Amino acid sequence: MNTGDRFWKLLCDYRQLLRYLFALAVALAVLTVISIAVTERGTAEYVISVFNLSVLALVFVLVGYCLRRCSKRKERT
Repeated sequence: MNTGDRFWKLLCDYRQLLRYLFALAVALAVLTVISIAVTERGTAEYVISVFNLSVLALVFVLVGYCLRRCSKRKERT
């Protein structure tokens, strides 16, 4: 077993926590979209909300990729 396999095995052992993190990212993204809708453009709150949404999108993509990869690993075994 090489280092990559050990990494994915360890990460996939925490799949349930990854699901919780994914759900949290979705919930926070929904709240951020609502806050963007009610704030004025150009204000500091708007800029922070947009930045927050971009960070959440990155978390969403990374955790989604890990969950997908773990489910494919599970199918192979």
